[in-house]
Amino acid sequence: MGKQSNDDVAYWTTPPEVVATWRTEGIAVENYVTGSQQIVAADVLNLLGFCHVPRTAEQIAEHLGLTSQVSDELQGFIDELNSAGLLTASKDHNRGSLSGTAWEDWGPEAQYFHWTTKDAPYLESDETRELYGDDLGALEQPALFKTYPEAPTIHLPRLLDLGAAPYGDVVRHRRTYRRFTEDAVGLEPLSALLAWTFGPTRFIDAEVFGTLPFRAYANAGARSEVETYVNVSRVEGLEAGLYHYNQLEHGLEYLAESLTEEDLEYLSYHQPMVSKAPVVMFLSAKVQRLSHKYKHPRSLRAMYIDAGQVGQLFAMNSTALGLGPTQTAAFRDTEIEHRIGIDGVNETAVYCLGLGVPSTLDSAPTTLMASRHTTLVESDNAQA
Repeated sequence: MGKQSNDDVAYWTTPPEVVATWRTEGIAVENYVTGSQQIVAADVLNLLGFCHVPRTAEQIAEHLGLTSQVSDELQGFIDELNSAGLLTASKDHNRGSLSGTAWEDWGPEAQYFHWTTKDAPYLESDETRELYGDDLGALEQPALFKTYPEAPTIHLPRLLDLGAAPYGDVVRHRRTYRRFTEDAVGLEPLSALLAWTFGPTRFIDAEVFGTLPFRAYANAGARSEVETYVNVSRVEGLEAGLYHYNQLEHGLEYLAESLTEEDLEYLSYHQPMVSKAPVVMFLSAKVQRLSHKYKHPRSLRAMYIDAGQVGQLFAMNSTALGLGPTQTAAFRDTEIEHRIGIDGVNETAVYCLGLGVPSTLDSAPTTLMASRHTTLVESDNAQA
């Protein structure tokens, strides 16, 4: 859209998609939907703040301490901000706006993350990839495994049988369980689950990237940033407690007394499928393992995708072992980080998993009432 003049437009507004950040080079103002960004002076930030509600050019001039007569210079400056998507004219207020879309409900935090991590630049030539590898190879690699060397350690059984259930049966029977029996989880099934879900399956020579562990789940660059903390309430032959799973040695490192049912209820926002689970696992991410190789903020998407990959593998392996998995993103991040002893910055909580002996299925056949409240297909003429 071309520049708008004051003759054509009565009001100017700063779009809600415009944010300001303080960078080393100055104040950066950007519209994260259009992708435009400028380093601006403080008076421009003042102007954009003033236009959080619709303003006329005359009001802008008065606010800036100028005469109420709008000069060509000021109008040209307003037009430049409009062209950059930093000011919106009343006649084109929907240009690039997320108002009225599904994204509006999630607010600027989710919008900013999504749009600023779209269309990331990737290395496209052998030459640039080689230079990148040389630069990275000169840096010290972060450790790929975390241990607590002073913690008492339970070395788990090496009988890592995942059962003989056909894969098709595992797929059909996978579900999120919300009810468990009072039975304890067997130690050998838990051992197999931990090994085949979180442990390395083999190691490869990745040249400048070092020796890297392969996992049974796909993860970005084999960086293996996910760590596992296991709260044991009822496991046969295993003392209750809060443990860290040592992926390299296949052992449980004792950290503290187990969280109580009341603790888990609070930490999971009163979800019985967590508070009553015999085993609860808190997954964290060691951020530097990923950021060491991937510098673009899009890598945060990969970190959450990796956690999802782990969660799906956990569910499939649990099902194959005849156990009932559950998983949730509804948890008190900061409280959990405090309980498991991580700082929430270099290592941060990303997922919560539960495990138990499954109780009776609580699903029911669909009803006409439910059908009337369900939209299965979006047709071409569907309205938002």
